[in-house]
Amino acid sequence: MWERFHKRRDDGEAQDDASTTPAAWTLLLTKLGINSADEFEGLVVTYLREGRHETDEISKVVDSYCANANRLAANAAVQQFVEQFHWNVKLSDTELLAVAQRAVDRSMELDRYTISGLHAQIAQLAGGLAVADRMLDDWLVRFEEISANYEYGDPPFEQPLHPRIKAVMDRQRQSRVDRGTLAEAVASLIANQGWGHREEIVMKRATVDDYLDAMRTLEGKEFKMFLLKNLDILEQGPGLDQHFGDARHRFLEACRRLCQADPESRMAKLLHTIFAKSRVPNLLEAASSASDDL
Repeated sequence: MWERFHKRRDDGEAQDDASTTPAAWTLLLTKLGINSADEFEGLVVTYLREGRHETDEISKVVDSYCANANRLAANAAVQQFVEQFHWNVKLSDTELLAVAQRAVDRSMELDRYTISGLHAQIAQLAGGLAVADRMLDDWLVRFEEISANYEYGDPPFEQPLHPRIKAVMDRQRQSRVDRGTLAEAVASLIANQGWGHREEIVMKRATVDDYLDAMRTLEGKEFKMFLLKNLDILEQGPGLDQHFGDARHRFLEACRRLCQADPESRMAKLLHTIFAKSRVPNLLEAASSASDDL
């Protein structure tokens, strides 16, 4: 492919013959057994077209392949142990521990629910509790290292967590909520088109001063998106109050204070303009005590 592409480019040969049609490429990929493409194929195309080596991007893709392979191997080891644990009644506890060790050796690749279940089963074996606890200790040390980038989510199918894992998760989750700012929460609402526990807590506890600080410090696109998203929440009325509490009231009060502080400022003029075009054009002019209108 590389030689053919460069020969065509050097010779100035036309690129519109049948061999370059989408159907032809699909046929070629099918013959090669390639059912789908990912980032790596895109990098190959970039190299063929432009001769550029995207070294950093290639490294990231290769690293992701290695990570996926390691996770698959770790989960395969767990499945093998679980199968032997439940169904191979001829194996002694010592032999089962040897099978479990293959999963323990790859435990850093396992998720919190798999670790919890694995710990519970290994602990049932004679001498297994010490092995299970060491595995859990090592996993928690690793988790502390990556917790800043960890994505918390609701447990699938209400799977149980080991109490120690749950305690660490709850502490880290609360710490992240405590550090979260209003601007970050609103940005997350926009980026994810939804919200989670963290966003709900931050929005519910946001004060008028928090809104004032955000609107005074944010700039450019971040300011625009912050303003429009909060106006959207305000326009939706009480429907989101169960998730965000009095957030819309606080936002409206902040807007009113900014307009009252300097009616001729560009901020005040902007707020009047966007409210005039909204579904709630009269709320900005209403008295602050007229919360019943919301």
